[in-house]
Amino acid sequence: MIYRPLPAPVQKALEHIPEDGLDVFLLAGGSIRGVIVQAARLIHQARANHGLSPIETTVLGRGLLTGALHSGGLKGKDRAAFKVHSQGAVGGMSVEANVLGEIRGYLQNSIQEQDIPADIATTGPSHDGRHYRDTLMQISDRILGSGTLSVTRFPEGAREPATSTVAFADTGLDQVFESFYLQSEQVPTRIWTSFAWDDTLMLQSAAGLMLQTLPESPRHSREAFLPIVQYLETLDLRRQLAELSLQGKPASEIARQMFADFDVEIVGSKGIEFFCSCSKDRFGTFIQGLPAADRNEIREHGPFPLDVTCHYCGSRYAFSREELQELLG
Repeated sequence: MIYRPLPAPVQKALEHIPEDGLDVFLLAGGSIRGVIVQAARLIHQARANHGLSPIETTVLGRGLLTGALHSGGLKGKDRAAFKVHSQGAVGGMSVEANVLGEIRGYLQNSIQEQDIPADIATTGPSHDGRHYRDTLMQISDRILGSGTLSVTRFPEGAREPATSTVAFADTGLDQVFESFYLQSEQVPTRIWTSFAWDDTLMLQSAAGLMLQTLPESPRHSREAFLPIVQYLETLDLRRQLAELSLQGKPASEIARQMFADFDVEIVGSKGIEFFCSCSKDRFGTFIQGLPAADRNEIREHGPFPLDVTCHYCGSRYAFSREELQELLG
């Protein structure tokens, strides 16, 4: 992967917020499982590598945050892939996450101004930036339209991956994933993703929270789950996540503060990052594996250099005529 440099103002801002990370915790005597992530650096790197607008950053960023939240439950060498197929202008997105906290993903299509629902004002931020932040979240809730979410798991040691698919219609991405967990896994789940932007449209914080009942004790879990969710519904949770992140609080401290009345216990932590395993060597191997007719066409007519781009991370690799001749013989 080739990391594109972050703008100097972004690098300076990141000096004052916690490192990206993920914490897994239990509530209510171990009957509820939670995952909380802070991922401002991850989202900034995805934005830089893909060249995303604020709206595109919000849409893809929510998918990346959800991938990070899901990685909190992976074990061994497990990994998971999420594919959203949408009838909306964005077309969909793909996100992958593994047990190491390495997250990557991309949008199927870019989002143009004319793709934004006409009834949502996008004239710019108010003096405190809150109006525009909320507008971006509204747009990301509406831009998908209807479609399907497919989740493919690659468990360590399994002979074949397992894929589950659920349909959705005109709902936000958080709710799409909640529906997946309930319909496919029979696990009641709530997900919140949060972003804070300043008046220059620089991302200041990105955080996510997921709560789930534990399958091994469904009755106890569900009895404890409802009052916690009802409590959270009384809060402006997205705003609270953003504000606590901007105060420099790490994810574990946010969880302890937010759930102080629910017997919170931190049971695991790890780092997360925007990372892709692509490389020029891997693309070279792919070129060598093309059908003979395609290899001959490239060998004779190029183009030179041959530029290839990784969909997942936006890294671009250029193969000169000499490199192609060496690869293709």
